[in-house]
Amino acid sequence: MKRVRALLVLVVALLVGVLGCSKFKANRELRKIEKEIPNAATTEELEELDIRLDSIVSGVENWKSDKDEKQYEDVQLSLDQAYFDVWNTELSKELTNVEKETANVSSFKEAHKLYSILDSISNPMRYIQPAPTRHQLRENVCANEENETRIQEIKHRIVDQARVYQREAPIVITSIYPSRPNFAGGVDVHITFINKSDRTFKYVYFEVSPYNAVGDRVSSEIGDKCFTFLKSTGPYKPGYGSKSGYYWGNVWYNHSIRSIKLNTVEIDYMDGTHEEFVGKWVDLLLKK
Repeated sequence: MKRVRALLVLVVALLVGVLGCSKFKANRELRKIEKEIPNAATTEELEELDIRLDSIVSGVENWKSDKDEKQYEDVQLSLDQAYFDVWNTELSKELTNVEKETANVSSFKEAHKLYSILDSISNPMRYIQPAPTRHQLRENVCANEENETRIQEIKHRIVDQARVYQREAPIVITSIYPSRPNFAGGVDVHITFINKSDRTFKYVYFEVSPYNAVGDRVSSEIGDKCFTFLKSTGPYKPGYGSKSGYYWGNVWYNHSIRSIKLNTVEIDYMDGTHEEFVGKWVDLLLKK
């Protein structure tokens, strides 16, 4: 019995020793990560530190005491700030590159491509892979007042450049208007366009919204839709487009509809490529 008791004491002592050793190693690794954070200069380096930090918690059961918890939270905050600083620096450099390229724009296509690049680098979702848990942090980087102001200024300059080459737009919307509401309030949408590109359109998509006589957006009384997507099936070869009188029937039901706003235009080409025009770019597609 004494031997069994002595053996149990020995086992417990060994377990306590192992746990203590593991906790010691975990705390040492935590301090090491804390020291390395200021030297991390890329997303990849921060991601590696993130993985090491997670492994501490998952690798040592019941590791975090109140003191450990505080130290762990401090390291997490330091890591958050490091991510913000690195992403902010990366975004600033990329915006500088786009600014330089803006001065060299020489066609509508180049302007639109550059605008798309700007949209992608200023999109918080670009950081979803390296740090999926830092949703708010991603938003903060791109919504930072200085960055947001700079992004909008560059966008305005690019659109101004595109306006110079407006005649080179791949599609021209020659008309867009609603029919008079029928007896049930049904309103048709008429859109005509011409393919001005050197490639064949496969499909053209339009997002449109209805407005009343005083300029307020309204919704359909059936289905409650305040916008809808319309699809036009090609092929539309260069120089060709939708026929006069082409329309989509009973898109909305509302007797007050008097005008239509075009929100987006998307083009699928027969060669498999795709273009999308939103906001101010849509205005550049409308025939003056």
